[in-house]
Amino acid sequence: MAIQKKHGKGRLDKWYKLAKEKGYRARAAFKLIQLNKKYGFLEKSKVLIDLCAAPGSWCQVAAETMPVNSLIVGVDLAPIKAIPKCITFQSDITTDKCRATLRQHLKTWKADTVLHDGAPNVGTAWNQDSFNQAELVLQSMKLATEFLVEGGTFVTKVFRSKDYNPLLWVFNQLFTKVEATKPPSSRNVSAEIFVVCRGYKAPKRIDPRFLDPKAVFASSGQAPHEAKVYNPEIKKRKRDGYEEGDYTLYKEAPASEFIQTDDPLAILGGYNKLTWAQPKNGDVALAAMSKLPETTDEIRLCCEDLKVLGRRDFKILLKWRLKVREIFGLSTKKDDEPVPEEVAEVEDMDEELKIQEELQAMRDRESTKKKRERRRENEKKQKEIVRMQMNMMAPMDIGMEQDGPMGADSMFRLKIVDKAGAANKIAQGRMAIPREAEQKDSGIGSSGETDDETDEEEDRLEEELDGMYQQYKEKKAEADAKYRAKRRGARSTMTSLRASPATTRRETEGRPAPAGDDEADWSADQKKADGTLDIDIITAEAMTLAHQLATGQKTSHDLVDDGFNRHAFRDRDGLPEWFMDDEGRHDKPHKPITKAAADAIKEKMRAYNARPIKKVAEAKARKKFKAAQRYEKLKKKTDSLVNEEGLTEKEKASTIAKMIAKAGQVKRRPQPTLVIAKGLNRGVKGRPKGVKGRYTIVDARMKKDLRAQKRLSKKKKR
Repeated sequence: MAIQKKHGKGRLDKWYKLAKEKGYRARAAFKLIQLNKKYGFLEKSKVLIDLCAAPGSWCQVAAETMPVNSLIVGVDLAPIKAIPKCITFQSDITTDKCRATLRQHLKTWKADTVLHDGAPNVGTAWNQDSFNQAELVLQSMKLATEFLVEGGTFVTKVFRSKDYNPLLWVFNQLFTKVEATKPPSSRNVSAEIFVVCRGYKAPKRIDPRFLDPKAVFASSGQAPHEAKVYNPEIKKRKRDGYEEGDYTLYKEAPASEFIQTDDPLAILGGYNKLTWAQPKNGDVALAAMSKLPETTDEIRLCCEDLKVLGRRDFKILLKWRLKVREIFGLSTKKDDEPVPEEVAEVEDMDEELKIQEELQAMRDRESTKKKRERRRENEKKQKEIVRMQMNMMAPMDIGMEQDGPMGADSMFRLKIVDKAGAANKIAQGRMAIPREAEQKDSGIGSSGETDDETDEEEDRLEEELDGMYQQYKEKKAEADAKYRAKRRGARSTMTSLRASPATTRRETEGRPAPAGDDEADWSADQKKADGTLDIDIITAEAMTLAHQLATGQKTSHDLVDDGFNRHAFRDRDGLPEWFMDDEGRHDKPHKPITKAAADAIKEKMRAYNARPIKKVAEAKARKKFKAAQRYEKLKKKTDSLVNEEGLTEKEKASTIAKMIAKAGQVKRRPQPTLVIAKGLNRGVKGRPKGVKGRYTIVDARMKKDLRAQKRLSKKKKR
């Protein structure tokens, strides 16, 4: 059978020829080009869905106009030939299979634009064809609501018919801007128009009636006759066509039919004249009506031509009808017995819908409340984790030791503080309280002012500044082991050496050492698990003394004697800190050191310096941890493979060997891409097109320079 081709001269217009020249599969491509030129939605889109895309001309335009690496998916009931940069498949857009396939191609993406240029097979009847096309548009709209991103664009083709206004109302509910246009490439004889919907609102819940053709097009039947009767001045085009067999467009009805009918508006709106002529068989009712006094000449004149009447004339005819019906004993109201039942059913349905909506609203509120509580709990847990990681958590047993026999408030009693020996600590730093004697000397609380008051205030401020400076130095150097050793050495060299492991062990064998100020010096130091003090010898002098004590060359009594010298009892009260820091270098006796002690300290420092930094150690630990994880996974896989019965021993061994080889492979870092600076890449600034990751631009000049450098280096070696 030969292929039927449309040969009308009006169809083979300039757009048809341009499509052939440009390589487009259909002249409809220029419709999308002109729509995009007016609204500019393709350049801003990264993901596009084309519904009813066959033969694929709109996909071709989208692939040319949209940015690089955009995702374009086309679907149609008819097969589509492959298009570069596009994904096409064959399916019915009204089925769930099409929806699942689209979701499979898009994955987690949302579409920026949805196009629809579909139309059903036409040719049966215009009313049926227009309704089918409107129903197809509504189905495409249903797909668009599932895949469109917020603020997205929906472009569709619509036939001008009675179903156009309901569709436009639905579009206005779901989009911020809705415009109808007809591009120049669309034929003037065609009833198609294109609706561009921009700014998708993306509601969380859409009423199913918005996308149900029965609900949307329920009120879009034949135009009511009330409009023709009560607004006769407004002339509407007959988009619905004309009745079959009505070739004259002129209809008459007897006046008696107007009186007897239950729908008088249908006669007034659909007929041209009410006649008073008697039929062949005769009409008694018509003769009686014509003799009534209510039937005036004005009534007869209005019945001659109903199409030229206005609202006032129609009201006169309706009032005359009611009077005649009363005279003949006819009911003046419509017999609407089944109507209450229908209304009751509708009310029940409305109540059921209201109940469902209320239940859904309650569920939404409950889920929102649960989500809010869950989010607060997660935020609280996250803050706790951050505090634990940053060591900001306070121990929970603080103050628990005070809940003893003395009561819960015993920690705030001064007697308990004095017994614990913590009064000196409290009197330091910001917690210091001026003593009564100082208050008396300084004159605080006295009513009169003395001349020495200013000097005393300056002395007090100077002391406070010295204390703050001392606290700053201690806080800054609290982690410095050398600083702690220096402080301990300044107080008593004997105290630091007495706490060495050998001496501590020797004295504990004899008798317990009395608690005194020396032990208070170690109160802030850390202790090992066995209870001994964690002391680090970091100076050559301390190493020499420790060696002499360990070998028996010196005893603790000798160290006590050495502590009494001309520098031991120097007065340090009232001296500024900067002077004390400078004098501290020379106000202590210099101890002799041995070469072995100095070498031991150097070796210890060398071992400290050889340790990796924290980042390197953490990286190595992470690498080791990941390797252990890979080993565990490999072990599980090999165990499951060994227990499998479907493979032979040889196959199991080869598979395990491959898995081990694959696990042992090290992922190498990809080398930078070499881009030759010629052609389009010559003199390019920034990243060249089509290049991802690291890259290096090379050219012939660079190659020659490298060769020259290698040649010169070889000559120098000779």
